[in-house]
Amino acid sequence: LDVQYSIRFYGHVNLLQVNGRVKSSWEGGDLVQAVAYDNLIPGHGTRNTLNLRLWASRPTRQLDMELFNEGDYQGALDARQRSENITSVLYPNDTSYSGKELRLKQQYFLVAATIRDILTRYHSKTQEPISDLPKHICIQLND
Repeated sequence: LDVQYSIRFYGHVNLLQVNGRVKSSWEGGDLVQAVAYDNLIPGHGTRNTLNLRLWASRPTRQLDMELFNEGDYQGALDARQRSENITSVLYPNDTSYSGKELRLKQQYFLVAATIRDILTRYHSKTQEPISDLPKHICIQLND
């Protein structure tokens, strides 16, 4: 089972008129792939196990060939490194601006990937409206 979702950072929202209705479209910015890793957690004194889904951040492209061909070899790998930094070490020191930004990106990335996964699984298993989600799903956030 290969579960992954695109998570967008930065960018902007465009409002479009479609059939007399206003639709929004989030465009631009950086895309990062959220790749799921499932870990079975056995219960103590029981035959039951639970699934713990963890996430790894991966780039949408491994290498920017345009920058590479221009001779900017380090720049060609920058997007990959920025993507992988999100989950390589959790809870960075957030006394600096870059530490605060990375911590916020980590929190957003993990929550966005999990919520996307919950909604995808909910829609694949039921035909019920999204307003019935709280009857089936409980979400608890810990920091």
